[in-house]
Amino acid sequence: MTDVQKPRLYMLSTCVWCRKTKRLLDELGVDYEKYVMDQLPVEEKKVRTAEVREATGRTAFPTILYGGGVIVGYNVSEIKKAFGK
Repeated sequence: MTDVQKPRLYMLSTCVWCRKTKRLLDELGVDYEKYVMDQLPVEEKKVRTAEVREATGRTAFPTILYGGGVIVGYNVSEIKKAFGK
């Protein structure tokens, strides 16, 4: 799995659950990197998609990579647990 320093949110601009996940991270005050997959240049999209697949074994959004962990989907309890809130 990709070891990341700062949490990364991989999302789609058209995904309701992705927007809810972003909103929750913002409300929790999490400092994170955001990748809006359907708005990335083609080459960067390939790299970011590979990161998600490596970490999860599939391509699903939203995905959060953090430290040594991963959260797929809008999972409020897991997100709060992961970020100590």
